[in-house]
Amino acid sequence: MATIYGRGAGRVGAVKEAKLRDIARHSLDGLVAFLTYFFLYLADWEAVRYLLLAEADPLVAARVMSEDRGLRTVRSASDGALRLALRCAAITAKHPRPKLLALMWTSLPLESILLLTVQRELPRDDCHIFGKLSKEVAAGPPSHLLRPWPELTACDSKVTEVPYQHSTSLRRVLLDTIHGFYLKALARMLTCELQSRFHRSLLKAGHCYGPFDPVSNIILNTIWYENSFPPQIQEAKLDTVGTLSLMRIGARSFYGLVSCLCTRYPNLSLHQALRCLLDTDLNLELSLEAAMRMQEQQQQQQSRCSSVQAAYRAAAIAAWHPKPDAQVEFLCSCKDMLGVSRLLAGG
Repeated sequence: MATIYGRGAGRVGAVKEAKLRDIARHSLDGLVAFLTYFFLYLADWEAVRYLLLAEADPLVAARVMSEDRGLRTVRSASDGALRLALRCAAITAKHPRPKLLALMWTSLPLESILLLTVQRELPRDDCHIFGKLSKEVAAGPPSHLLRPWPELTACDSKVTEVPYQHSTSLRRVLLDTIHGFYLKALARMLTCELQSRFHRSLLKAGHCYGPFDPVSNIILNTIWYENSFPPQIQEAKLDTVGTLSLMRIGARSFYGLVSCLCTRYPNLSLHQALRCLLDTDLNLELSLEAAMRMQEQQQQQQSRCSSVQAAYRAAAIAAWHPKPDAQVEFLCSCKDMLGVSRLLAGG
């Protein structure tokens, strides 16, 4: 009898251990799903590395991800994308009540505690829950419980830097940002002029690099090329600009930006160039200054390129500009005029 009881206890222990392993695996799947749904272009293996760095704390991992990608703020708890990411994570982790879990995470801390107390009598709709919460917190929770949920754990994090170099995901983030710049440039240009004239020059030479901000550079390069090299025959009126065409000129602009930085500072690695562009919102002038500081910290100042013209020429060639030499001359003249105007404004 004792032998049979011992075997039965061993089987029960084995079953419990197997269930714990399943729960741990589901929890990891949920954590990875949360990060990959919340942050664009994040691979699963990259999410696992951020979780290792944050000791499996999803809030700390999200904060580290935001700082590493140069995001100005973490999305607020009221953001629908956050709630959707939490629900996807709960579903991936096979949580029995994913909607409730996402609701608790996106609520204030005191509301989350109250949700835990009422989850046993959870109705089919959420209206009753919000009504009960509004009555119980009408008096107002303590001030320390009103802090947004990212601040509750982010302030205790000791992670200061990310030792990984995720160049592929950073490249995708930059390409997505560049695409947004082109959409803003299209919105600022006159529709009639864009449909009849500027669509050709925009897709051929409207790159986002230059001495100004990316959107201004797109418009400036487009108008300059159209006026300097008009078409031989009248172009047909174009109703829309295709997404693939914008993605193509955006990718060429990206290659031009990276080539400009790496030509100006030959010892700059690809990942360092991407970091400079990410930290400065793809402003080439600010990126060059950031790369210079980075090289000086590494005591590699002697490797600086002799002239800006060579860097602009490398950018024009890498971006497949139809008239690279003419663009280099134009951008250098704009840079000189910008420097003079800054001196006059400062003086």
